[in-house]
Formats: sequence, C-alpha cells, structure tokens
Amino acid sequence: MSVSVAEKQIELAQAREKLAMFLDAEDRVVRGGQTMTIDDGDMRRTVSRVDVKWLSSRIAFYKGEVNRLVEEIANLGAPKRKGMYVRLM
Repeated sequence: MSVSVAEKQIELAQAREKLAMFLDAEDRVVRGGQTMTIDDGDMRRTVSRVDVKWLSSRIAFYKGEVNRLVEEIANLGAPKRKGMYVRLM
C-alpha cells in the first residue's frame, strides 16, 4: 500500500502540533514553575518541574518525527536510485 503525500502532510501537521504543545509545556514549567496538564488525545498527564526530563524526551521524539516526515515527503516523488556507487582512488 502506497502512502500519499497528503497523508504524510497530515501526519506532519499532527507531529508539529504535538511538538508545539510539549515545547509550550516545558516553557511554562521551567520558567513559571507551574504545573500543567497535557492532554493530546493519547494521554493525559499533569507535569511539573520534576517532569522536565520526560518533557525533553518527548520534544526530542517529536523533533525527530517532524524531521523524518519532512524528509519522507521530499523523497516521495523522487525516483529511487538503484545500483552501487564506487569511488575510485
């Protein structure tokens, strides 16, 4: 089954939304010392300064997802390379 560019763009938009949500939560918790409840549909969690490491891991995950999806979208229309490339010295 082939995945369309439109489907990948929807995935990318969702990943960007979640990244923005986790960045906002980290900013609020670190700067204001507040607690914040995150509800992204998959989970609901109240975070505080103790959870900054967890927030950082989620931010890193979603940054990776955004980068991966951007790369996949860019390469969906590109022809597949075949063969082996050898550099002679």
